[in-house]
Amino acid sequence: MSFPFGPRFALLVACLALSLGLSAQSSTSPGQPKPAPGAQSTAPQAPVAIKELPPAQAPPPGLVDSGAYIRRFTFGGTLSWLPLSLIQGGKKSETYGTPPISIESQADNKSKYFGVGATMDAYILERYSINLSLIWRRAGYHLTTKLHDTVDDPGTSTDERTLMMTVTEDTRADYYDLPLLVRRYSKSRFEGGWRYFYEAGGTARVVRNIRSQTQVDTADYSTCCSEVPATPSSKSAFGASAGAGVMLKDDFGIKIIPGVRYTYWFGGIFNERAAVSRRHQVDVGVSFVF
Repeated sequence: MSFPFGPRFALLVACLALSLGLSAQSSTSPGQPKPAPGAQSTAPQAPVAIKELPPAQAPPPGLVDSGAYIRRFTFGGTLSWLPLSLIQGGKKSETYGTPPISIESQADNKSKYFGVGATMDAYILERYSINLSLIWRRAGYHLTTKLHDTVDDPGTSTDERTLMMTVTEDTRADYYDLPLLVRRYSKSRFEGGWRYFYEAGGTARVVRNIRSQTQVDTADYSTCCSEVPATPSSKSAFGASAGAGVMLKDDFGIKIIPGVRYTYWFGGIFNERAAVSRRHQVDVGVSFVF
């Protein structure tokens, strides 16, 4: 047999065929026949373990606020304006002893009409909440007291009295009011839009940081100025309060709450002759809460 291309070409073809055979044998696992083209493999697949994730922890039902237009707890600041002064003021005449001594006193209010503080609202039902506030106020008065050695006879045109002593007192003090009220709103806290409310409850008041300056003038001498603090008739007072207001909410979630409140005080802090704490209090305020 003759090779048209010579023995070298024949040897090259034989080596190429041998290498292709070895490559095909290595691609097939020993003892397993090579699957026919188009046939599906019947070898069993190893099961895949699937790890289950723990269920998400849901918040307690009492803290769920989903869909609420007003949150269960709101906090903010409040401004207060009193149309009526904290100290009533005016004039007062008194007579003591035998022979009688007449005392005339005149008080002028020196209190501030504005107060500031903080407020908190906590819903206990969908339309009911408990409101707690702390408001700081500045109270004060100027009191002039004159003591005469006798009384004036109203049947004469002249004053028979002799002035013995004049006492001038300036007093300032800090009031802290603590209203605790129950509010009923016209809408549930889950309903949108503005709403009005009524409120009723009690208010406690304490006095702190009393500061006084007292000057005494007689015909013979003048003493100025004693800084002994004035003694209040009581360091605390309690009153009954009732009021009404409106709650508005802007696009940023800030609630604006204007309202008016009346408080009747069962007792007063100061009762120094003509300087008497006012029993009837009207409070016009506005709160900004979040």
